[in-house]
Amino acid sequence: MKNDELFRGSRSQGRPSRAGTGATYRLDDGRQAHRDETGRRFAKEVARVFSDFATAHSVKRAVIVAEPHFLGLLRPAMRRSAPKGLKLDEVSEDLSWHSPSHVRRVLTKKGLLEPRLQSPDAYRPRGRVPASPAKKKKVSSVSRRRSSRS
Repeated sequence: MKNDELFRGSRSQGRPSRAGTGATYRLDDGRQAHRDETGRRFAKEVARVFSDFATAHSVKRAVIVAEPHFLGLLRPAMRRSAPKGLKLDEVSEDLSWHSPSHVRRVLTKKGLLEPRLQSPDAYRPRGRVPASPAKKKKVSSVSRRRSSRS
């Protein structure tokens, strides 16, 4: 395939470019339409896999977190393939680069997850006081030696 066959020289629906004077338009090579179609196909596949999973595991409620544009592509596909009785909640944010703890905080603030109760044995960074301090009796090495001799 030659380069001139690869890209079509139609006018873009977008605004005119600033290069030159007069009404000049960018060339539309079809890439955006291809990206949109690829996104729709991917959303359809995600919805199908999720539907299979939800059916197999009797899921009653799910939270979908996706970037706003992709969520718009995913919504119709999810409505068609989701099992009956499934409650879907949506968060229209791109949280893919955030840590799981940050995602949990966002979902908790939005009321989609229950606040996590931290156990006293949970990990905490050095220097932080535990949430519920449990005072333990300190046993020095000297007192251990004395008790072992008795």
